[in-house]
Amino acid sequence: VSRGVQVSDLVIFRPEDAGVVDLQDGLYVLTDRLSSPAFRKQLTQLVVGLRRGWRTVHENPTMAVTLTLGLDASLERFQQRQMLESVLQLVEPEKVGYLDLNELEKAERQALAGAGTTAAEYRIWTHGVWNEVQKAEGKAPLITEATRHAVDGVLNSTPFNLFVLFGVGVFALGGLLESIQLGHSLWGRHIISLISCLGGGMIRDLLIGAERLPFYFTRDLTQPAAILAIVLLGSLFFRVYPDSKGTPGFIKTKRYADFFGFSAIALKGAMVAVAANMPWPLIPVCSAITCVGGGILRDVLLNREPRSFRGTIYEEVAMVSAFILLGGLLVANRFEHEPAVAHAALAASLLASLGLRFLVEYRQIRWK
Repeated sequence: VSRGVQVSDLVIFRPEDAGVVDLQDGLYVLTDRLSSPAFRKQLTQLVVGLRRGWRTVHENPTMAVTLTLGLDASLERFQQRQMLESVLQLVEPEKVGYLDLNELEKAERQALAGAGTTAAEYRIWTHGVWNEVQKAEGKAPLITEATRHAVDGVLNSTPFNLFVLFGVGVFALGGLLESIQLGHSLWGRHIISLISCLGGGMIRDLLIGAERLPFYFTRDLTQPAAILAIVLLGSLFFRVYPDSKGTPGFIKTKRYADFFGFSAIALKGAMVAVAANMPWPLIPVCSAITCVGGGILRDVLLNREPRSFRGTIYEEVAMVSAFILLGGLLVANRFEHEPAVAHAALAASLLASLGLRFLVEYRQIRWK
């Protein structure tokens, strides 16, 4: 109760509940001043101090109230404690000084909708100070937040997901052909195709955890539906034209489709790991797992040695292309307002994967 008004009678309006982004409580400075190393150091020290202070208050609110009363004895303890508890619900110490670029983009769409430009073009934000704060706290990631945001934008874009869906379709077709050759029923073909396509992503997401669980295909049924369609239509087609899968034209087409499918899946595996802020050594691992994990699970299910263990150069290509991506993203770290640099790194990784896969197949390179 406050001044005779019941809390239940209060009506609270939150802008975010109505989809309105309210970017308040920021640190605003003149752009020219940010060019001064001394001023940037001062800002870094300020944010580090604020974060330490809020952590202390969260851990020991009673001490914070006592210190406040020591500065002004006329204040009332209960009121100060009540106000502090309300404020603590709004302040997360680990987010003090951090600008969420996703929220910024939402605000940008609201405020700059008719301007025909973007916040990045205005240069009205920077993560430069935030990056220095992370270094000061010993938490600096290899890939900066701005670069990861650029990668995440591509990862969630429709064109890229259509490209990945093509790769999933190629993997599903490979699983279907193998299942037909083994004489499986329609249900067996479906299971083998599902494992071939989704198994690697499942292993990767179990390794990452957090926001990757529950599995992505349980939230978006596009890929499972596409796999089912390929199994049904492919089974019907190969039943009517059983000899078509052995023709040179079909074999050649599938081989080249495999190159693009593999490259799409490998690139997505690396991008998911980057977006999830995984330690950098695990990014190439996630790329390789995404490509070969499904095949390994399929071979284990079929009670045979995984083919990737028999000298085929496959996951190595995914790892090399992931290292190329990491190198490009390190360059992109220096251009926080230029997502095109990160996009170029993604393109370079994709082209490297395609080129290496073609070279390995054309030269018949194998481990001995």
